[in-house]
Parts: sequence; C-alpha cells; structure tokens
Amino acid sequence: LARTVMMPVDDLDIRLEIPPDKHIIYIKKLHSIDNEPILLQEIYIPYHICPLLLEDYMRHSSLFDLFEKNYGIKITRVRNHIEITYLNLNESRLLNLTEGNPVILLTQHFYSGDTLIMYTRLIKRPDRFQFLIELERKLL
Repeated sequence: LARTVMMPVDDLDIRLEIPPDKHIIYIKKLHSIDNEPILLQEIYIPYHICPLLLEDYMRHSSLFDLFEKNYGIKITRVRNHIEITYLNLNESRLLNLTEGNPVILLTQHFYSGDTLIMYTRLIKRPDRFQFLIELERKLL
C-alpha cells in the first residue's frame, strides 16, 4: 500500500530510539487469504540503518534476508506486545470490517544486539487468527 521515506510522526522517533529530525523508512502492506484481507502491517525502520532498503526491497520479499545478506544485520531479539484495539475508519475500510471493530494489535521491536533495527505494527482480524507462541531455552 505504501513505501516511502518520511520524517517520524507521533511518537515514532521514541519507538525507534532516534532523534526526531532523522528520516525513517515506512512500508505498509495488506495481507490477504483467498482475497479476504486479514492483516494490515506497518513497518518502520530508521533510514540510517539501511538507506537503500526501498530499492533492494523491490527485488526481494524478505526484509530479514535483506538485513542479513545486504546489510550484515542479524536480528538477535524481538520484543512483542499484544493487545486489543479498535479500528479507525481507514483501517476498517482496508480490512473490510466496521469502524470501531475490536482487533488484535501486535507491535514488535526487532533488535540486533542493543540496536533497534525495526518497529512493526500489525492489525489482525480476530476471526481469522490464532496465536501460537513457542519458547525454547537452549541448554549450555
């Protein structure tokens, strides 16, 4: 739906741990199954991390592959936050639901070491999604 470079709005500079005068990369995607929209995804990346990302992203589908292969960035930690939120008018139109409809909001912070690489915001239809969270502890 969108791919651009922009200045951070609202609290994105805080979420991305960057100064408010630094640019960010913004990608907005709508995922569907059988032509039914099920997931609205917004991706925010500090521009200085990978300034050519938008050009490279046109040729690849996986941001994680791009981070690792093109930029030498390995995601080592992800922080997830799950909550219920309510659709605004624009989101409801994209997901073909009623404005104010409750949905699942998943926000994620992706880190490489201590450096925040990406912040994502995913709105999921509650009638089409389940969560499976599996944790594994490696024994040393």
